[in-house]
Amino acid sequence: MELLVNWICLGIASGIIAQNKGRSFFGYFVLGTLIPMVGLVIALAVGRNTETADRRQVASGRGKKCPYCADLIPTRSGRVPLFRAGPRPRGIIGR
Repeated sequence: MELLVNWICLGIASGIIAQNKGRSFFGYFVLGTLIPMVGLVIALAVGRNTETADRRQVASGRGKKCPYCADLIPTRSGRVPLFRAGPRPRGIIGR
């Protein structure tokens, strides 16, 4: 019984880690439950899916896309972290 609980906990941990990286919670939950330690290691090693993570942040209202560089702008700051003085003017670099 304890083994089953540990497997499910590792599956949940794998799913949460993967979801924070923009991956599928359910897919990594299943992988982490069926192959516990391997699923957790894979969830930790896999890279961040920036497109999905950015879409989720825009949909939740925690950020918006910069019209000039398509980077994610945190809602609190109002400017792209790349540009120190805010978004670049339209006349610079091909605009």
